[in-house]
Amino acid sequence: MNPRQTLAKARNNPPDVRFSDLLGLVVALGWQPQRVTGSHRMFEHPLGAQRLNLQPRKDRKAKPYQVRQVLDEIDKFGLTLED
Repeated sequence: MNPRQTLAKARNNPPDVRFSDLLGLVVALGWQPQRVTGSHRMFEHPLGAQRLNLQPRKDRKAKPYQVRQVLDEIDKFGLTLED
């Protein structure tokens, strides 16, 4: 799924977002991977948006509270996807 589709799905149905799609979205929005510890993925954003610590559920979906956290940061910093 492309980042635009993932963003639309995240806004409409946060519990149904695949973890791999959420990772693609945060990278497309400018977060930079910092480290991986087990299943935990850490990301930082150059604009100072909150550091993200993301990990999947057992069904390979993103945790809904983490999807909402990403959406809050997108709105707070006015982040957009480049064409």
